[in-house]
Amino acid sequence: MTGSYLALIVEGLVAMLLVATIVYCIVVSRKLNNLKADQERLGDIVQELNQATQHAETAIGGLRATVDTANRDLGTRLDAADEIETKLANSMAEAGGVLSKLSAISQAARSRRDAQQTQTHSARAELWPNLRLSSLAAADRASAGQARAAPSQKTGKDVA
Repeated sequence: MTGSYLALIVEGLVAMLLVATIVYCIVVSRKLNNLKADQERLGDIVQELNQATQHAETAIGGLRATVDTANRDLGTRLDAADEIETKLANSMAEAGGVLSKLSAISQAARSRRDAQQTQTHSARAELWPNLRLSSLAAADRASAGQARAAPSQKTGKDVA
């Protein structure tokens, strides 16, 4: 009897271990199914990532072409700007020369005008006393003429 109890206990233990193994297998099976589903989703994500990478590579190629074109255009514009700068510097130098010449001409014209004004003033100063005397004489003659005309107006007869 003791032998049959012992066999029964061992068989009971084996049955419990077998039930535990079945439960563990069910849990592992569910995790594997979830893992397979995740693997499929991961595959989809990897495909999308590959497509995005290809689009990015294409875009980078386009950007490189654009940058190369922009560099060429910028180089051309910089060369043109350097040319314009040189022409502008030359024009400014020429303008400075013209300005110097105009300043010299203006200064000479002012000097001549000042000299002419000085001569005119000195000539006027020399003529002033004579003019003053002649204007006084003319005023005296005019008043004498009016004095002669005044008696004739009273009588109504003209004096010749």
